[in-house]
Formats: sequence, structure tokens, C-alpha cells
Amino acid sequence: MSYESFNPNKSLIRPLVSSITASNCLLRCEISKSEKCVFELQENTNIVQPTLSQQLTVLRKSGLVKTRREGKQIYYSPSNPVAEAIIKILYKNFCD
Repeated sequence: MSYESFNPNKSLIRPLVSSITASNCLLRCEISKSEKCVFELQENTNIVQPTLSQQLTVLRKSGLVKTRREGKQIYYSPSNPVAEAIIKILYKNFCD
């Protein structure tokens, strides 16, 4: 890929780094470990529900996570193998 053809709007870089906060990194690390429902994410990260929902929406719309519904629960998991690899590196270095 040449410098001229690189488009950050179409790459994974923008959504991965666009809103890096401690809670957002923690959320990404939790999802990288295994598929989690909203309740598990809230319990494991201590992120309040409105903030959690907002961050999950951003991750879903940017294509970094996919969802699966089971009854009333919505489960989140990484959707892009490249993004998942990057998130696992972040997890190993900052969350472990």
C-alpha cells in the first residue's frame, strides 16, 4: 500500500485509536478475551451502563465487534481478525 492510497477513514486505525480512554481500552480487552454479554462487560469493567452502551455502539458501527442475540442478551465479540490481533496485543501489554 502506498502512502497516497492509504485512507485512514477506511482503515482499522481510526476506530481503534479514535476514542482511547481507560474504560474504552478495558472494554476492548474484555471483548478480546472471549464473547461477552452486556451484563458481563458491565460487571467486569465497572463501566456505567449508558457509557458502556455508547462505547459498544461505536465499536459495532466501526466494524470492530459483532453481535449475537440469545434471548434478551446481546453478546459481543471481535469481528475483524486484524483488529482482534491488535486488541490482543494491547491486552497483553496493558491489561494483563
